Amino acid sequence: MEKETAIEAIKIIPSLTWAIIGFFAIKNFKTVISENLLPRMTSIKAAGFEASFEKEVKDALDNISIRYKDIPIGSTANREQVARRANRIYPILQKTKILLVDDEPKQISFLINILERLDIVHQVAISTEDAIVRLGNQNFDLIISDIKRRDDGSAGIHMLKKLKDMKIEIPTIFYINDCTNLVIT
Repeated sequence: MEKETAIEAIKIIPSLTWAIIGFFAIKNFKTVISENLLPRMTSIKAAGFEASFEKEVKDALDNISIRYKDIPIGSTANREQVARRANRIYPILQKTKILLVDDEPKQISFLINILERLDIVHQVAISTEDAIVRLGNQNFDLIISDIKRRDDGSAGIHMLKKLKDMKIEIPTIFYINDCTNLVIT
């Protein structure tokens, strides 16, 4: 019986050795792992355990598709692809500051929801003047703006011209919520 116990103890030694090595590796490389490895991981599989970090982004996209049923958001496969991409660029996006310009912020609540779930710093300006004030108070990496605001069919273009005159050069993405009275000059 002692021989059988000794054999069983010897069989456990490799597993125990790997557990000890893993513990010391994590303890000694904690900073490198947490700052460099974890932000790039999309999933982990080990010892029968499997976890995916894309689920939170996919869940946010699913939540949006439920709330905005009349807006075609895409298939589950497309949402999963978006979630994977968002997860890969998350470390970059996390440090990004975005200025949203829309006179009706409730119309872009889905976008604001995504930015909040991804912990992306953002502010909402409701006019060109408001945007210019905010740009004077804080540095932004990107502007996302509605082209048409209120009765001005080219408010976004006018904003871009003002920013150019002020020598403010920030990448800008335009979208159109309402195509009536749209004027491109």
